[in-house]
Amino acid sequence: MKYGKLAAIVLATVLSAVLAVVTAGGALTAVVWVNAALLGVGSVAVFLKSNTVAWPYAKTAVAVATAVLTVVASALLTGGITTPVVLQIVLAALGAVGVYATPATELPGGLSPKRV
Repeated sequence: MKYGKLAAIVLATVLSAVLAVVTAGGALTAVVWVNAALLGVGSVAVFLKSNTVAWPYAKTAVAVATAVLTVVASALLTGGITTPVVLQIVLAALGAVGVYATPATELPGGLSPKRV
């Protein structure tokens, strides 16, 4: 699957937004919006970042950084962590795992890795 890594992170982003809306009962907080924005930017970054021979885990690193920023933003912007925020953090982490677990189809130069 050529865009498997992108699909993994986009799925996590969409699910985090949907679950936040469903579990917040219509009261979306600033933290939920910030987390959704971070996950959206992370999805774009995973799409734009190419895997290279020198650094084959580049997309995974971007996805992990997005998940970490989601946790940091949540911790800094709230006095307490709510259920929608916890779900967004979990989905950000699962998105990073999905990016790692999805094998790349090929690297520059026609190389085909087992997992990149």
